[in-house]
Amino acid sequence: MHRPKLTTRTTTAAALLAALLAAPSAARAVNVRDLCHLQGARENQLMAVSLVVGLDGTGDGKSLETARSLAYLMQQFGHDAATLRDVSPANVALVMVTATVPACGAREGVKLDVRVSSLNGAKSLSGGRLVQCQMLGPMATPVVYALAAGDVVLEDPDNPTAGIVKGGAVMERDVLSEVVAGGRITLVLDSDHATWAVASSIARIINEAEAPLGGPLARAEGPSHVVVRVPAAETHDPADFIARVLDLPVLMPDLKARIVINRRTGTIVITGDVQIDPVTFTQRGLTIQVVDPQLPPTPAAPRVSTERFGLLDPAGRAGRTTARELTDAFNQLQVPIDDQIAVIWAIKRAGLLHAEVVEE
Repeated sequence: MHRPKLTTRTTTAAALLAALLAAPSAARAVNVRDLCHLQGARENQLMAVSLVVGLDGTGDGKSLETARSLAYLMQQFGHDAATLRDVSPANVALVMVTATVPACGAREGVKLDVRVSSLNGAKSLSGGRLVQCQMLGPMATPVVYALAAGDVVLEDPDNPTAGIVKGGAVMERDVLSEVVAGGRITLVLDSDHATWAVASSIARIINEAEAPLGGPLARAEGPSHVVVRVPAAETHDPADFIARVLDLPVLMPDLKARIVINRRTGTIVITGDVQIDPVTFTQRGLTIQVVDPQLPPTPAAPRVSTERFGLLDPAGRAGRTTARELTDAFNQLQVPIDDQIAVIWAIKRAGLLHAEVVEE
């Protein structure tokens, strides 16, 4: 007896991170420190050019520039006869040396990690040692902030021309962060939070907590800056005041309606209340069910068909839908990630998706 064969063709649904992020949630409180940083408290780069010696034939070879640097180094230690013909850079590499002073600053004697990168044709820095060098700051007038030297260790074997010297730089002078200027501190909002709404919320919560009866201490001077006056009683030691300000909880305003797409990782992140006008979309990757051979439908075995479209107008209402309903439709119809992205852009170009769409 010939039995009907049920054939089902499906496409694998891509995981959609936005389904969770698009869900409505209550207003949330975050600390001021998580939204901004203090102006003046930032990392600083120290730099130098030096040599890595002791390489096993993996240096710069016949590089004249490296040979000159090596000859000059030898002359500094009394080898006046050293010329380009007297030196061979086969075991030596010319390198760029960098170190990062943390945002909190660094005192004299503090050790910092040093990163070393080949500048010429060295094949590998493995087994080499960084010759002591003076590390300068970014200012126009050269100032020696640290001395660096030590054994080079490769962090990535697949990149043998770059390495690190753990604790290789020793600070020779203090580098301190100056966050109080003219009796004020300035909070610089991170780019992801730089809006008038967030800035004004931060200023308001600071004034409510630190100046309940007196004049305001904080003022939003732009979407990315909040200036805070240090109270007169704490100007001599503002550390406690700054700590209290940074620890204050801020009730975040509604997020900006935004969709961020990363095609490489296959993720879609939706923030804020993304509104979509009623729309019907079609795409190529939906589930299709075929019964072969075709049988006449009966109440017990009705003919099954799957429509190749999705309707975004839940419950027949004529109002706007949300991004959550769009993601639900994607999941229900098993839409591949590439098709999800194509649908989002198509709805956006049609003027029916009311949010900023950014593709990274």
